[in-house]
Amino acid sequence: LGQALRFLVTTHAELITDVDGWVRPPTPNQRVFEIFGSYAYRTGMSYLDGNMNLLKKQIFLGHQIIGDKLWRDNIKLVNAGDIKGAKVIMGKLQQTVGIFNYLNYGELRPYMDAAWAQVAKGMEYADKHMPELKGILAIWKEFEPAFYSNMVKVAQDNFLSRISQIAAKYPLGGSVSNDAVTKMIYEYEQLKKAVDQIAFKL
Repeated sequence: LGQALRFLVTTHAELITDVDGWVRPPTPNQRVFEIFGSYAYRTGMSYLDGNMNLLKKQIFLGHQIIGDKLWRDNIKLVNAGDIKGAKVIMGKLQQTVGIFNYLNYGELRPYMDAAWAQVAKGMEYADKHMPELKGILAIWKEFEPAFYSNMVKVAQDNFLSRISQIAAKYPLGGSVSNDAVTKMIYEYEQLKKAVDQIAFKL
């Protein structure tokens, strides 16, 4: 076990170690995070706007893009003519598309592929040399594509659900007396064309 752990934490020279507080990751689980963390640090992959980063976390965890309470509270603002409500709702939907554009950005993809390859290599070594983790490589190969596929499906479903609710709530479009509704309907027309951008494949 000790030999396997040493392999997992020392064989990849690409690790970023020259930062304050860095410690050698002692477990395979931490090793996986170290690989992705180092690539994110090196390429700027982690430098998303704070709100987008939080939304990315929600999407990866399979949570709703816009929760029911957030939706209700901001629809009330929109109906009252408060533009802030429209900005919150449409902002979340716009950020969702932006996150997937970021994940699919061609300049970053080679680095992401390299990180995934290193993780798979670590899983393969653990599968061969750590009896208590025997079979983990097959599990990983099944889990990883299923995880990303589910992430896309959940994001698409939530996105389309809220888009459909906007259309159903304001079937006659905007109103000259309510700028918030007008703004939301205008941006809805643009965003419904972008649903195909919510996609990602390994």
